[in-house]
Amino acid sequence: MTQDLAAKIGTALDKLEAALDAATGSAGISLDHDEKLHARVEAYREVVRRQRILARDIQKAVARHDLREVSRIGTVIKQASVLMKMDLQHILSSIRLLKERDLRSAA
Repeated sequence: MTQDLAAKIGTALDKLEAALDAATGSAGISLDHDEKLHARVEAYREVVRRQRILARDIQKAVARHDLREVSRIGTVIKQASVLMKMDLQHILSSIRLLKERDLRSAA
């Protein structure tokens, strides 16, 4: 069961990373002209990188049968994910506004 948890976390992180890539890439805009938004997206990429390290730590804890550590790390990952989820909607809204502004200025 805990091996399944580690695999699910890995899959969720893959999806999150793909969503960040898709949100910025498919919007057809460059975030370079919005430094704050660009910094937030890059910060989330770093959070995902760190969560991947934690996911590997979960696998190690599972191998040691250290369920307390598995639970602790799982909680850390979950809390960071909740914070990201709360803010990602705002980022996506900002990207949509930037795209609309770019489209209006191109017309």
